[in-house]
Amino acid sequence: MYATSGRSKLKVQESGVVLKIAKDHIVIGLQDSVTKILTGLHPRKTENGQKVYKGEVLTSGSLDIKEYMDIV
Repeated sequence: MYATSGRSKLKVQESGVVLKIAKDHIVIGLQDSVTKILTGLHPRKTENGQKVYKGEVLTSGSLDIKEYMDIV
C-alpha cells in the first residue's frame, strides 16, 4: 500500500516523487537509496542526480555474471 486515507487527508507511507496530479488520482514514483562500497572498482562517468536503470553497469572491471543475472 502506498498511501492511506484518514478523514480528509491522504498520507504517503513511503518516500517518493509526485509524478502526476489528476482530478481523481495522484501518481507517486517510489525511490530507494542504495550505498555500495567501491573497493577495487572504478566508477564510470555518472553524475549526482542522474537516472540509472535496473541492471545498468556503473563501474569498470570484471562483471560477476551470476550476481548480474540475480539483479536483472
